[in-house]
Amino acid sequence: MKMQRIGDAAAVPGLLAALRDADEDVRRAAAWALGEIGDAAAVPGLLAALGDADANVREAAAAALGEIGDAAAVPGLLAALGDADEDVRRAAAAALGQIGDAAAVPGLLAALRDADWRVRRAAAAALGEIGDAAAVPGLLAALGDADADVRRAAAALGEIGAPAVPGLLHALGDADADVRRAAAAALGEIGAPAVPGLLHALGDANADVRKEAARALGQIGDAAVALGLLQALRDADADTCRMVARALGQIGDKAAVPGLLRALRDARVGVRAAAAAALGQIGDVAAVPGLLQALRDADADTCRMVARALGQIGDKVAVPGLLRALCDARVGVRVAAAEALGQIGDAAAVPGLLAALRDADKLVRETTAAALGRIGAPAVPGLLRALVDDDADVREGIRANWHSSRARSAARAGRHSVVGARSGGGGVAKPAPECSSARPQGTPCLAGGNGCDAAHSPATRRIRSPHRYPGATGGLAGGARSMARPAATTAGTRLAAMGAADRSGRAGGAAGGSGRGSDGGAGRCR
Repeated sequence: MKMQRIGDAAAVPGLLAALRDADEDVRRAAAWALGEIGDAAAVPGLLAALGDADANVREAAAAALGEIGDAAAVPGLLAALGDADEDVRRAAAAALGQIGDAAAVPGLLAALRDADWRVRRAAAAALGEIGDAAAVPGLLAALGDADADVRRAAAALGEIGAPAVPGLLHALGDADADVRRAAAAALGEIGAPAVPGLLHALGDANADVRKEAARALGQIGDAAVALGLLQALRDADADTCRMVARALGQIGDKAAVPGLLRALRDARVGVRAAAAAALGQIGDVAAVPGLLQALRDADADTCRMVARALGQIGDKVAVPGLLRALCDARVGVRVAAAEALGQIGDAAAVPGLLAALRDADKLVRETTAAALGRIGAPAVPGLLRALVDDDADVREGIRANWHSSRARSAARAGRHSVVGARSGGGGVAKPAPECSSARPQGTPCLAGGNGCDAAHSPATRRIRSPHRYPGATGGLAGGARSMARPAATTAGTRLAAMGAADRSGRAGGAAGGSGRGSDGGAGRCR
């Protein structure tokens, strides 16, 4: 086994000798190791091992020959397709697919009739890997296999390409719905030549066939199919409608917007949500009014998808509606609204997002902090204020978002207005903003204005929040005095200092006990 880990051709002679060991486990391990090394010099020995008395050794030898990929192994592997053990036959079929030699096609076609479904599945997949048009008739027949896994593997016809189209189109008319569905899946792999047949399959009597046809058309992504898909958007089957909406989103043609807006009013919840997601993918501002109406949908998933779509489109017209959604009773809707507002990046959203920093749900606060970070300069005061959130993940998220380029440049450009006036030196100092009585209870003063305790004076201010930083009181008393700064301290420095206090405070709290700093107060506005 050590030689297997070496993975060097120098190990091949020893491993070939081990293929003749008296212990079958040793022989099997040697075969696997030779496959890992991949040296063609091992092929003769592995071909001999296909005749080993132990089926596990024969299986390992077949798999190793596939890993090596030498066409010289094809005749021996074809013979192994007749092995008495089904695992050996399966491994031989898979190996022939890996080698990819068209000489294996007749033998693999015969293996499509094997009694074991795993062998048939491996043979179908191998024929798809080889990609020879001679395999088309046999694979078309395999589309009707009794086993679903074999039928899915037979959809490898799609890898053969255009030569398979006529047969697959014929299979779309098969009496068996499973055959028709598998044919639709295969046509989706082929692309444009399959479009007419797939559009026809959108009218199939079986909902699974229609759904598969819609999925395949979305995969092809041809804008010419949008009209046919829009007609299918009224399908009686909800799953088919969802798949149609998804396909329209993948295609991205703006011509689909009116139909998708109608689907936003569909009685079926999943259809409405899928339509909203598709409109977000298309990204046309013409969808915004309809999406804003749907933002009041009774279904939470639909509202969430609508909010995401508005964020993807990025039109500022959506900001008021998304701000209302920040007050929605459902957490997922609030999270999606905050995320969308961050994507849009309009400063008009900052006040509402600042209010959402007080949300009872941690995820809402985290998402809101990230949104403020994306907006940049207008959000800096709020980001500073939110650094005292009770949850460490929220605080860490705020600090991480600070490192966005917009937030950093905002700190450099607006530090005087954000942090306060520079004391001393030339020039006119800007007054520090006054503390707002509307600020949430427990939020430390960042302005140093009226209504704050003396330690928050404009000249030197400390940010102290032993209650808000669990276990931090001792640390703040013992090591975070460095947080006292002149009023000219930049917002970026303060963010870094608060981050350091958050980390060192926890450690200091453990070492220093629960003692307060020398001022004896919590440093909150009264």
